[in-house]
Amino acid sequence: MLTPLRWIENTLLYSCGLKMDESSAPITSQIHRFVRFGKRLVIATITVASFFVFTQDIQIFPGIVPGYLFSQGTAPSGTTEFKLTTSDGEHILVWKSDSNLPRRKEVILFFHGNAESLSSSKHLQRWLASQGYTNYALEYRGYSGTTGFPSESGIYRDGEAAIEFLLSKEGVSGNDIILMGNSIGTGPASFIANRYKVRGLVLLAPYSSLKALVEEIPFIGYLSPLLKYQFPTEEFIAGLKETCVVVAHGKKDGTIPYAHSVRLRSAYQGSGTFTLLLSEKAGHNDILQSVRGDLLKAVQRCVET
Repeated sequence: MLTPLRWIENTLLYSCGLKMDESSAPITSQIHRFVRFGKRLVIATITVASFFVFTQDIQIFPGIVPGYLFSQGTAPSGTTEFKLTTSDGEHILVWKSDSNLPRRKEVILFFHGNAESLSSSKHLQRWLASQGYTNYALEYRGYSGTTGFPSESGIYRDGEAAIEFLLSKEGVSGNDIILMGNSIGTGPASFIANRYKVRGLVLLAPYSSLKALVEEIPFIGYLSPLLKYQFPTEEFIAGLKETCVVVAHGKKDGTIPYAHSVRLRSAYQGSGTFTLLLSEKAGHNDILQSVRGDLLKAVQRCVET
């Protein structure tokens, strides 16, 4: 019986003008090794691709793992927790932090990063409150205290539930809402800004699209066609009309290169302002600390224009 290995072997020998005899034994041995190596390489490639496909949810949203192991905890002092139901029946959380200072007219709705959680957003919420901003932070489905499992369409629905809560229950006008997203949260924040007429959009370390980001990763980039998530932030930015945009990015960001923010600036065609703050020293996780003062000024110019 002619096995696939023997068929490949004979084909390679024939292409070299050789026959299967004793004189071809050394070459046959090399061909055997070559075929075995190719077989192992194919198996390794399939294994890596399968791992990528079946674990991409956890790779993109690692914050769901602690959520299954630890409780979110109660909302900190000065913060009010709201439980919302999304359009597809999942239950999510929103924390509201009021300012004790003279309040600004605008309120902020925050979308955290993938490895973060509602609990890790409390420091940002306190800082925003100290600047006079009443602010809200959203917890995605699948994270601690919520139901369901993350998906791109699902997180869009989470964002819709949160902004509808602000509009219908909190009595906030869309023209007084500033959406803020960090890292993975910049995608859904941009989606909501594209769908609703809001005053401003603030993006910290954003990506032009998740697919474009994955394509830039050595070796893994070849698997980008298997990616379930797109988060086409650039498309959402291109569709904005009057919403002003403030983007901050660190030039030393090794997770999301700052070139993605430059692409977003080029994509923006709206009538509002687009401010790009680039930090020479900041990486991915310390961009806010690096540009706090400039960010506040840019947001004020954004909403006052």
